[in-house]
Amino acid sequence: MKHFAMRSVGSLALLLLLVQIPGSAIWSNWTDLGGILTSGPSVASQGENSLDVFTRGPNGSMWHKKWNGTAWSDWEDLGGILTSEPDCVSWGASRIDCFVRGPNASLWHNFWNGASWDTWTDLVGVLSSGPSASTRGPGVLDVFVRGANNALWHRSALLTSNGLAWTDWEDLGGLLTSSPDCVSRNTNSIDCFGRGPDGALWQRSWDGRSWNDWKSLGGILLSGPSVASWAENRMDVFAQGPGGTMWHISWDGRTWTAFDDLGGSLASDPDCVSRAVGKIDCFVNGPGSSLWQRAWM
Repeated sequence: MKHFAMRSVGSLALLLLLVQIPGSAIWSNWTDLGGILTSGPSVASQGENSLDVFTRGPNGSMWHKKWNGTAWSDWEDLGGILTSEPDCVSWGASRIDCFVRGPNASLWHNFWNGASWDTWTDLVGVLSSGPSASTRGPGVLDVFVRGANNALWHRSALLTSNGLAWTDWEDLGGLLTSSPDCVSRNTNSIDCFGRGPDGALWQRSWDGRSWNDWKSLGGILLSGPSVASWAENRMDVFAQGPGGTMWHISWDGRTWTAFDDLGGSLASDPDCVSRAVGKIDCFVNGPGSSLWQRAWM
């Protein structure tokens, strides 16, 4: 799915330099997109020239800002009563599904149908974190949360002629100390990440038939993680690490890299999305409680 900012003039000068990372990609400069955030952001992409960012605003409702490939829109208030950061996902050019923890600590849902937003719907459950949403293809949604027992809980939906048909909640175990974040690299895979009881990054994956065991990928996380994927054999995971900076680890289909410190200063979990091969856009609640963006191109 889903970085940072500047502490002083000296660190600003340093961070505004493009940072070369493995491959041909580079990080852009940081950009302040304004707004007043009271949670971490969520980003979804409907295509290569589309980004939709969501957050909890100063009035506790969900706010939205859109990039059309050329310019950013103004902020708009989409209502709702949020008690967590939102998480949103798109399965195509005319659909975005957003999930939040509502005022009763259950899962709430709203969606964009290409022309307008629907109304907020209570999908029940007991959430002790913000949700994470992923899609395995058009009409298929998977939602994950940390439950009352701090384990990873999951339910999925299939779009029918009568709307979304939801499964019951299932307990996937683990002991999370953050919100989870999950991604589907193809129609038969889901990879979920969270901060474990030891403060490290933990992963559990579904191969189309069953879930494997939880495994630790190490690191020292001070926030929940965000995962983005642009291909079946590529995942990039981001989180706040020691010192409040952005840390990054990637998977090439065979092995994980070592953690890489990308600098900055985070005031929330990051959220990142890949809108095309070789591109990642990351967003964070940064200094001044405004939205900050940095892109890997």
